Amino acid sequence: HFYKRGKMGKIKLLSNEGEVFELDTEVAKKSEVIKEMLENCDDSSEDVPLPTISSDQLRKVVQWLEQHRGDVVMDRLKGEDRDYNSDNIPEWDKKFFNLSQVQLFDLILAANYLDIKDMLDLLAKTVANMMKGKTAQEIRETFSIDCDLTEEEIEKIQNENEWEMLADN
Repeated sequence: HFYKRGKMGKIKLLSNEGEVFELDTEVAKKSEVIKEMLENCDDSSEDVPLPTISSDQLRKVVQWLEQHRGDVVMDRLKGEDRDYNSDNIPEWDKKFFNLSQVQLFDLILAANYLDIKDMLDLLAKTVANMMKGKTAQEIRETFSIDCDLTEEEIEKIQNENEWEMLADN
């Protein structure tokens, strides 16, 4: 008994802060986790508890789901047919995902937890665009990643890949 469906086909999601968000069950089914709950559980008067998702994260997820209410779920294309082009992000989503790094990565965690594949794909492309055209050092600086390589290891890698650096010039 993990969810509540009202007379109008609504479901109530409960953030880890106790805030309730209501949306249509059909919209909520873009989340594989919620879809599975709806298919495998009897109707209940309880809200869906989402213990790892804050109110801010859930608010953004619900906004995104509502915006994409009428979208056909993107085909999960495999191999060469899969759209890996990070430039293919709808304008609304580009603006919507224009967040601080902390907010963006929190949203990725929420989309991953709820298994919303289309949202996760667009978020991954958004992060890819943040890295596009940057050196390894610039990427480390952008994402506050400490370099755990010694100067000798860095020099060895650069020497091993010297032909690539020459090709880039």
